[in-house]
Amino acid sequence: MASSGTKFSWEYVIALATKGYKNESLIHELKGSGKKLGLAFKVVHRQKNTFVKVGVSLEWLGLEAENLGLLKPLKNVANEDKVNGKKAYSTTPFIYAARCNYNGWGSFDFFSFSERAHIAHCLLGKIASENKDNGIACALLPTLLHEEKIEAIFPPHDHDISDKLFREACLESRATGYQYIRSYWFRLFSSPIHGIEEYYGSAVAFYFAWLDFFTVWLIFPAVAGFSLWYFRGEGYTVDNSPRIPLFSMFVIFWSAFFLKYWDRYASALACTWGTLDAARREEVRPQFHGKTVISPVTGKKEIHFGFSDRLPRYVASCLATALMLSIAFGIMCLFLNLEGYVHRNSPIYIKVVARLAEPGGLFFTGTSGEDGDYAMSIGSQLFGFIPVILHALIIMLLNSLYRVVAETLTEFENHRTEHEFENSIIIKRFLFEAFDCYIALFYIAFYELDPIALRQELIGLYTVDSFRRVVCECIIPLTLQKLREYFRKRKDLADDAKHKKSDGDGGGGGGGDGGDGGDKLTS
Repeated sequence: MASSGTKFSWEYVIALATKGYKNESLIHELKGSGKKLGLAFKVVHRQKNTFVKVGVSLEWLGLEAENLGLLKPLKNVANEDKVNGKKAYSTTPFIYAARCNYNGWGSFDFFSFSERAHIAHCLLGKIASENKDNGIACALLPTLLHEEKIEAIFPPHDHDISDKLFREACLESRATGYQYIRSYWFRLFSSPIHGIEEYYGSAVAFYFAWLDFFTVWLIFPAVAGFSLWYFRGEGYTVDNSPRIPLFSMFVIFWSAFFLKYWDRYASALACTWGTLDAARREEVRPQFHGKTVISPVTGKKEIHFGFSDRLPRYVASCLATALMLSIAFGIMCLFLNLEGYVHRNSPIYIKVVARLAEPGGLFFTGTSGEDGDYAMSIGSQLFGFIPVILHALIIMLLNSLYRVVAETLTEFENHRTEHEFENSIIIKRFLFEAFDCYIALFYIAFYELDPIALRQELIGLYTVDSFRRVVCECIIPLTLQKLREYFRKRKDLADDAKHKKSDGDGGGGGGGDGGDGGDKLTS
């Protein structure tokens, strides 16, 4: 147990609910349960909000690191190779009793930011409370989150580290000349994934590693496709070039090599980050319910909800998903007719709708006659993109709608752990979104057998979706962030002016405990 002089590293923040619950009793419960796990709690008040900072001592960081099997470098066992500008030390699972044999032990920096946050999260997950309904112990904080007695749990940001990563990601470098050019082209296709892993954790770092790897490997089919177009020969297009089978074979081999080399690269990163054999912690969801039975293995009470109980719920989920898929299929048929991709003998031909894409129709994209008016053709082609844009937008709306439906259905299925819950949602969303996005392409490719229409549809959907992603994932979040910062600064200036005025009127009376004046909380 930590003594009164023990130093703590503040790794997590708990945002308490602003109303509807007595925070004093919750804080008392957290302190009582967390003290046994070496956790310290500090209450910070920010205007109407109350936060609880969670601290962990170095001793308990080491003890929990041993339980988690974190890999740490040994002293005096360094290779001559350089890894990211540093010596590569041999790593081994951390053992607290032999802590002095590890390189860097003795300060909180021995663990990376993400490791400290992960250890603190695991310790917080061990705080248990007894369920009032069935008397079974369960994790306290997920239960409080579900009951909305606390609003959020998050690790605070370290702006020095995040700003450094941002500068690295933005290609800021002090190198000049050839070194600058070399650094620029290298970092153009390489994110600071090791720094991201140390700060955000391996899950986020693997995402950026995959993006970098995929971007580099796309260069090969891009060069092959450009060569096919450039050397297509006189009188040939990319649709009738005799070299198309060679390009198809190239893509087949490229995709196979891509998967194999990504597996190797991902395994190397997993070994470097110590996550190759990492086991997922199975936490019982607070929403899980069922019959209370005595476990034949442990002899303790546990909640049981068998496959036979869940099977009818699976059937209901399948029926609801089938209904959503039928709606998506109907919309696909409607827009394929609007775009003129459906011939008259097709089973999904809708005469009234298809007329709009025929000569003289509103969305007809062809030319008028053999020497048709070029200007009118360009205008009609641009106007003919309206069904493609609408189709892409409706696909996005359907996917967003089904995201809510999938979460509701998965909640209804009553999965025991978060891992099972997440897998069920992933399966539902993958199957639905794959059908919704690609069924039109499969119809054009394998029923209409029209490669030109297939390319047009693919380019149209991909272009619209790319613009949608840039707007929704970059421009709108950046704009909202700047607006929040602007209004926060205005509010801070107004509060400062108000406090100065009150201090001038009241003579500067004291207030508060003053103990947390220097604390910073950033979510």
